[in-house]
Amino acid sequence: MKRIKCVIALLSIVLISGCASPSIGLSNQISSENGIVWGSMAYEGNYADYQVHFKNIKTGKKHFISLSTSVNEAGLFAIELPAGSYMFTGWKISEQFILVNKMGETEHNFKSKSGESTYLGQIHFSARDITESKQPDIKASLRNRYALDMEHWQASFADLGLQIQDEHHVAAQSTLCQSCNLTVTYTPAQIR
Repeated sequence: MKRIKCVIALLSIVLISGCASPSIGLSNQISSENGIVWGSMAYEGNYADYQVHFKNIKTGKKHFISLSTSVNEAGLFAIELPAGSYMFTGWKISEQFILVNKMGETEHNFKSKSGESTYLGQIHFSARDITESKQPDIKASLRNRYALDMEHWQASFADLGLQIQDEHHVAAQSTLCQSCNLTVTYTPAQIR
């Protein structure tokens, strides 16, 4: 019975991580009808994973960027998406015994354009330790870090040969999903 639980847990982890939008690699060929959305992710806090979620406005197809699977060592992500309009729908962070998510409709939209790149900005998470209060104090924001992210882009993805557009108009700093619903799920430790 213990082995079955372990197998189920491992399969669950593989399936969950498989849903993340993978960052493109240096050797990936980009489809001509798709575009690239890119930016960086940074965090303050001690959580195991940080995610930002978004969906295609027309089709409703959902995607997410995960710090643990979509972001390279320079903090960059670059994701190939079908051309279209997208909306950020929230964020999640997790560690061993806690999952915090803030989901809902937002005013933060972006477009993926065929054969072009779109800079989203830096997605920054700040989290205070949960020992200071009963509820975690976590905020996610979008920041404009174009100059620094562009330096990292040139080092990480220059071989793609993709046309890099001028700086996208990202606000100096804006809260991501400010009016979304917050849920916190605590998972008790199992005693054996």
